[in-house]
Amino acid sequence: MKKRLTTTMLLVLALTAVSGTNLDNIYGKNDLDYSKSRGDLYGNNFGSILDYDTMPPRQIDIQNAENEIESLRNDIAGFREDIRIYENRGDEDRSKKSEIAVVLGKIDILLIELKSTSAQLYSAKANQTDSVIRQKLQDSIEENRQQIYDLTNRRSELVSEREMLLQSIETADRFVTLNNLFIRKSNSRIAYLESCIDYSNRETDSVDTLLEKSTSYQNEVDNLINVSF
Repeated sequence: MKKRLTTTMLLVLALTAVSGTNLDNIYGKNDLDYSKSRGDLYGNNFGSILDYDTMPPRQIDIQNAENEIESLRNDIAGFREDIRIYENRGDEDRSKKSEIAVVLGKIDILLIELKSTSAQLYSAKANQTDSVIRQKLQDSIEENRQQIYDLTNRRSELVSEREMLLQSIETADRFVTLNNLFIRKSNSRIAYLESCIDYSNRETDSVDTLLEKSTSYQNEVDNLINVSF
């Protein structure tokens, strides 16, 4: 069985070539060949999804065609399993992204409050003459500064994580699209092979009929040659 696109490939390609691929590429403007076995089967350009629908049937080796159909159906089952995996991954990442968005919203609100408090602390310290109170204000200023620093760093981490999730979601969506494309191509190929099998069977029947007809002529010829008067 031809090797399917795997989850490992998804993770690798998410950080390399796939991240720069758009749907126009997938539908034929650029060549894609994530698996050599797929390239052998379909060629490098997947733009002509329905090309087999426009091809007239021809005589083929029926056994080979039936073997290929069985292989294609196995591939389709694999593609569907891959789609399930990628869709689940995309759903999980979307859920995480939503959770991050909620936390980022809370962080942004708190940062606004902290920065407002910071301004108030600095103003209070500037107007305060009591050294003890000034020190307390200074301690609060330093604590406030650390809080802003920690939250800002955490915000940056979450933004980076969100960007990675967006990339992962986009990559999963592309692989869902690509595997659906493989399924459509495989189904088109199966339909073509089945039409070729039907055509080949009809041609075989036609040849058998012709041979029978030729044999019948020979019988008539023999009868006429052997007639005696």
